[in-house]
Amino acid sequence: MKKPLAKDWLLVFFIKSYYASFVDNLVVNKGYVEYPTRLPKQVKTNVLFDYILFPITCVLYNQLTKDSRLIQCLIKVLYFSVPMTIAEIWLEKNTQLVKYKNGWNWKMTFYSLSFSFLLVRFT
Repeated sequence: MKKPLAKDWLLVFFIKSYYASFVDNLVVNKGYVEYPTRLPKQVKTNVLFDYILFPITCVLYNQLTKDSRLIQCLIKVLYFSVPMTIAEIWLEKNTQLVKYKNGWNWKMTFYSLSFSFLLVRFT
């Protein structure tokens, strides 16, 4: 792994961590999503997703689309946002890890994930 590329991927990781925690905090405080089971109890957001899983996935997306054109980037964003949305739908219906409230649904999750992947990719 070349050092300049590692710096780029670390930058993407930290930007995505900051963005995910900001947006998740906003969504939770507005009452759209709730995480009934979480550790520690003092934190209202999903720490594992915001600071580890989502940033790593974004780095993988950026590596996959490093030399891609716009249309290819738009298609490849589906490789990540669709499975993540399906996983969240399953978690919402079958576990106490995620609970949709006040009109939040899987479409909003899909759009917000897709937008955030593209936002970091093109900035």
